[in-house]
Amino acid sequence: MYDRKDEKSVWDKIKKGSSVKVLSEAEDGFIRVDYFGNEAFMKTEDLDIDS
Repeated sequence: MYDRKDEKSVWDKIKKGSSVKVLSEAEDGFIRVDYFGNEAFMKTEDLDIDS
């Protein structure tokens, strides 16, 4: 997870298979998510999105 849309702004790591709530559309290869009340960005390539 990233603090902003920048690979150098690593904020935290979450386990593979963890669920996040998507908060916005993907932009510049990143998507804004909520993880237990913490808002951050994740790379879209790191997400497995189920409809």
